[in-house]
Amino acid sequence: ILGKQEMGRRMRMVVAGGLMAGVGVAIVPAWATNALWVLDGTEGDSKRLFRESIIIIIESPYSIGTLVALVLNAAIPRDAGDEESLHVE
Repeated sequence: ILGKQEMGRRMRMVVAGGLMAGVGVAIVPAWATNALWVLDGTEGDSKRLFRESIIIIIESPYSIGTLVALVLNAAIPRDAGDEESLHVE
């Protein structure tokens, strides 16, 4: 799918960032439970359930890769060449 698309520098950066995050989570899936949010034992059930749901989302390579790609797509400004390629007839 990606090979058939003409991608500019911005789009390559978005794809590379999403792949980097997804592959990183696939290699080390326990990073979220070990370093991200440590419980001290005084939390209530609602906070514990919220933590577990966030960790499930973050531990999935597909979801974290997609979230990183969406954030990069929104944050990286478009080039003038990207706007011209959108209006090709």
